[in-house]
Amino acid sequence: MESCRRCGAALGPSQRFCTACGAPADAPTPPPEANETVVLPPPGGAW
Repeated sequence: MESCRRCGAALGPSQRFCTACGAPADAPTPPPEANETVVLPPPGGAW
C-alpha cells in the first residue's frame, strides 16, 4: 500500500488524491523546511 508523500496517510491503489490532506497521489515530495537564521543589526545603530 502506498502512502501520501505530503502527510504520510495510507493511499488505496485507485486513489488519485489523499483523503487526509487533498494532495495528488503522484505529488512530488515537498522540500524540507529551511532553518532560516535572522541576522539582526548590532545595538546602538544609526542614531
